[in-house]
Amino acid sequence: MPDALCGVAVDSELLAPLLPDGEKLNQRAYDAGATSPRCRVSVDDQLIAYVSGDLVLRDTDPLQVQDRALQRLGNPAPIDVGDAARVADRGEAMAVADCTQDGTEQRFVTLIQLEQNKPEDTSQR
Repeated sequence: MPDALCGVAVDSELLAPLLPDGEKLNQRAYDAGATSPRCRVSVDDQLIAYVSGDLVLRDTDPLQVQDRALQRLGNPAPIDVGDAARVADRGEAMAVADCTQDGTEQRFVTLIQLEQNKPEDTSQR
């Protein structure tokens, strides 16, 4: 189990249930700009998850940051994680954390889209 995804530290215990058994885990970072990291995670050459992050101004509605992805995957319902989290019906979740960078109040919006191992029960998602 990795302790980082594309250079970003993660809790491997929380990551474990999202990954299937396999021989080889690959992580592929994409450059979408200094404040928008992107990462594709695959196991044995099968895409498992797509993770993205966006640093935006604090007054930005997090749903507007990843609006198309959340709506496409159905019913982005609020959940009690972070500052404005949502979970969609078909394997996508968004978490938000308020922060400050260079004296500017901002928020970091993280989105994870599961391609496999999507829990059926809303509370498990």
